[in-house]
Amino acid sequence: MAFTLVVTLCLVASLSAAKFDIKFAQKMFPLAAGAYSDDPLQCIKNHFEGYDGTRGQLFFYENRAPCDGFENDCYGYLATLTRQMAIVISFRGTNTGSQLRTELITSGHMVPMGSGKVSWYFYNAFSKVWGDDAKGVKGLERAFKDQIKKHPDYEIWVTGHSLGGAMASLAAYHIAITYKIPKRIKLVTFGEPRTGDAEYAIDFNKKIDYAFRVVNGRDPVPHVPPFKPYSHHKYEVWFKDGMDPLTKPIVCIGEEEHRKKTENVDNPGKYTLIGMSRAFCRR
Repeated sequence: MAFTLVVTLCLVASLSAAKFDIKFAQKMFPLAAGAYSDDPLQCIKNHFEGYDGTRGQLFFYENRAPCDGFENDCYGYLATLTRQMAIVISFRGTNTGSQLRTELITSGHMVPMGSGKVSWYFYNAFSKVWGDDAKGVKGLERAFKDQIKKHPDYEIWVTGHSLGGAMASLAAYHIAITYKIPKRIKLVTFGEPRTGDAEYAIDFNKKIDYAFRVVNGRDPVPHVPPFKPYSHHKYEVWFKDGMDPLTKPIVCIGEEEHRKKTENVDNPGKYTLIGMSRAFCRR
């Protein structure tokens, strides 16, 4: 089944100006896939030297929380990679059909964040995983506060796929405006939908330098919600078909006024990281 969707023809930024590093993006890919896995630490072990996958070897904290009224949950984890001098924050994407339907149905409902507005569902999902709940379960922010105090010179790597990409965008923005450490943030998302309005995107672009949305050219998710006032933040890294290191991507600024044509795209199920997580995270 194919969908006819609006495709953004964005202003092209030079690779040198945007400073996109495909090798770094490839490091982030298994970290994003790990959020779909039953054992994210195995993903770290498989793709980063110096870790054997045991839980006592590095700092690791995860939080799973209900994020709508249909028994769907949202998930994220935080891991501190001492050899890479990085604090990783990764969020899982849409996990069920009912969750996807809820995201689409509620996309007209937006809430304030910073200088703009964002999707209520994305914001609620992020808040449930990031913050403490009424029962005293600690959110990721508790762990984050502890780790940035212990490691004030570490970079902050934020990632996620699909819904997780939107949650990662909100996390990066929240960290930038709350903790005043935007230069330490590196955001790389995969298949991120439009997260907020133009005001959110503009302020996001001002606050965070290193932010890239990796997009598969035939994935429909980055083109939803398909209506105003939703708008993408910088930078879009467009691959025609997969993140092949031999393929030169198009790096775009991502301004919505450059939407000029439609294109058929494949079923989004082809691009889920659920299946890939099994390969990335298997023992």
